[in-house]
Amino acid sequence: MKHVIIGGSAAGTSAADTLRRLDPRCEITIISDETRPFYSRCLTSYYIAGKIDEHDMLLREPGFYEAHRLDLIMGRTAVSVDPKKRAVVLDDGREIPYGRLLLATGGRAKVPDIPGADRHGVFTLRTWDDAVAIARKAKTARKAVVVGGGLIGMKAASALRDAGLEVRVVVASGRVLSQMLDEAAAAVARGLLEAHGFAIDTRCDVVEVEGDGEVRCVRLKDGRRVDADLVIIGKGVDPEVDLAKSCGARVGRGVIVDEHLETSVPGVYAAGDVAEAYDIACGEMRVNAMWTAATAQGKVVARNMAGIPTRYPGSVGMNSIDICGVPFISMGVTSPGRAEDGNGYIEVTRRRGSTWYRKVVLRDGVICGAVFAGAVDRAGVVLALIRARASRDDAPERILADDFTYATFMDVIDDKDRYFQEGGKRNVQRIMQGGY
Repeated sequence: MKHVIIGGSAAGTSAADTLRRLDPRCEITIISDETRPFYSRCLTSYYIAGKIDEHDMLLREPGFYEAHRLDLIMGRTAVSVDPKKRAVVLDDGREIPYGRLLLATGGRAKVPDIPGADRHGVFTLRTWDDAVAIARKAKTARKAVVVGGGLIGMKAASALRDAGLEVRVVVASGRVLSQMLDEAAAAVARGLLEAHGFAIDTRCDVVEVEGDGEVRCVRLKDGRRVDADLVIIGKGVDPEVDLAKSCGARVGRGVIVDEHLETSVPGVYAAGDVAEAYDIACGEMRVNAMWTAATAQGKVVARNMAGIPTRYPGSVGMNSIDICGVPFISMGVTSPGRAEDGNGYIEVTRRRGSTWYRKVVLRDGVICGAVFAGAVDRAGVVLALIRARASRDDAPERILADDFTYATFMDVIDDKDRYFQEGGKRNVQRIMQGGY
């Protein structure tokens, strides 16, 4: 069988590794539009900050591919898929035949239509090359503006601040990290940022980047002009669905897959940041752009591509960030709206001091989300509770108590026989040991 994988990051590499273990003799081709082998996107901000070097970002040495007989095509873009011919067409005109195809194309940075966004000194942060270009510019820059207060924007802002720049973050919504944190946790994050010298503008936006080829300043929606010689647009990521559309696969926000991660086109699968798969916490199909989900999907999709029917159980959206030395983690449903609206959600919160905050979210009695700020040591256990769809009237109080332990966890889900039958106890033990 000839397997072709488009995308060489977490999902694609996980799938390739698994396929090779399952079938030592099959043909595997990986097509990547990047010029470097598998690396950690999560570390790009650390590189900008000067905390790691380029070699620290590598997760596979170039010789790995030859040793495992993986045909790696780098620096080439797949432009279309012909499902009738079962072939992938590259930008240099080559056609790569496949027996089964995996779309692990990830996402692309959102770039709003801002006049002047093409000036030198304006960047997005998605790839290794992006990080290298930003780090090079940061060595001569003094003032930076980050457009967007989401996870990408805030990690970029923190990296630039660590690199010694003055940083202003411009956020269109009313709070930083609005997709990750609720209002209370976002207020904690903003307070920390401002206390450490960041300038934060909420309910504002950049309407123009000005300069004479190089960036000199940005013009804000309220008319102010802010000096800047480096601008990062961190407005989030869109799933890269063009290839899926080219072969007629069903597409929503991402590429829609079934429980085996197969698209609507037979023999074509999708995994990682491009896949719209089942979300356990929300009970619906969603794109969960997480490294852990991409790796897990890669393993499952490889088994199905190898002819071993395997169901993907779903994921729970989770994000984490360190803000000025204080950790934040959120998972599942974090801002469900007001309980009095009759949506079935209940939020239980605890606060301690200015930087310690925890919240558990339930819907119809089932744990479906949580937010942690300042103390995240039990977040992995709560994630397992969400995956188990644990439900007890006193579960939130138990989770938020100071003496919450593994034994408490077991008590909360002790009626979940099916969960344990599916290996839940082993999963929880791994979580408690820090391995999840």
